[in-house]
Amino acid sequence: MKKIFLGIAFFYLLPNFLIAQCPEEGLHLRCQEDLSNFILNYPDCTEIESLTLVYCDENECNNCLNSLEGLDKILKIRDYLFFMTLSNDQFTNLKGLSNLTEIGGIISMLIASPITDFTGLESVKKIGGIECPYCPLKSLNGLNNVEEITGNINFGEVPRLENTNGLSSLKTVGGDISIDTNWLKSFNLDSLVNVGGYIELWDTSIKELNGLNRLRAINYIRIFNNNRLIEVNGFQSLDSLDSLGSLIFSSNRSLKSVTGFSELKYVYNLFLWGNDSLTNISGLNNVEEINSNLTIRNNAQLSDCSIESICDHLQNNGSYTIENNEEGCNSAAEIIERCVIADKPATGSFTCE
Repeated sequence: MKKIFLGIAFFYLLPNFLIAQCPEEGLHLRCQEDLSNFILNYPDCTEIESLTLVYCDENECNNCLNSLEGLDKILKIRDYLFFMTLSNDQFTNLKGLSNLTEIGGIISMLIASPITDFTGLESVKKIGGIECPYCPLKSLNGLNNVEEITGNINFGEVPRLENTNGLSSLKTVGGDISIDTNWLKSFNLDSLVNVGGYIELWDTSIKELNGLNRLRAINYIRIFNNNRLIEVNGFQSLDSLDSLGSLIFSSNRSLKSVTGFSELKYVYNLFLWGNDSLTNISGLNNVEEINSNLTIRNNAQLSDCSIESICDHLQNNGSYTIENNEEGCNSAAEIIERCVIADKPATGSFTCE
């Protein structure tokens, strides 16, 4: 009986024992000898607090860090993976982390780094977020098996990132997705189902927004100042925004049509503002309710706004700002004149200014 008890105790204590064979603080790697010392001192370590790859001064190192080979026993980073300024052009991938499955915190990268993608992280399924302002990424390859990001995705002025194809398995984002980079030409997250916060696309070079067709839940969507964007025909499974969620298309000078959103039923606020080429908003035809505010302003070529949700909103005295559009959509009175509401009688009076 005593042997059985000891065996059971050993079985349950083994994982904690293995974790205990790791440094209490995060792992900072500057020199190749730093990595060699870690492998020597903690040969059975499977979880580390964090991993920081830092600038190498040749006066401080015999050999600057050029590889992570030897970290193949690491299964989890509890907090962040941080790329500080790296000077060694030979350090170009993360292949030593081939068995890593989870990064609890964010992946953060600064601009001066020879790392241009995430090759070596192919086993990672879950990460806490991606923060990449002005970083040198060319692609997101290596993150192809990530299914969940618990926090935010933030790419700001990433000068060589042209698409998001590397996140092809991503299903859930717990926070926000914010992308502000003129180099981005494609935004396809075709496995994405849930976003806990919002999606914002700013200043991209996307011409056609046709992904995100499995997305079902999100707070709000803002498409702003994407001057090459011509058509939005994605979001085909999205049926409602958050209870206070907004749908915003603003200052997209080349945008001609919004034909996606075929399942969208509920919007709290709808903003169509400063889209100089916009002529078609038929994708919003199935929206049943605009709960709060409607703004249609400074869309110089938009002449037909008489979709059912807009007609209902105006007929029932909903809040609105409508001005500086093409004739036919230049005032509430012009829109209502074109409205045809079948089998849905008015429930109140309205006033047109």
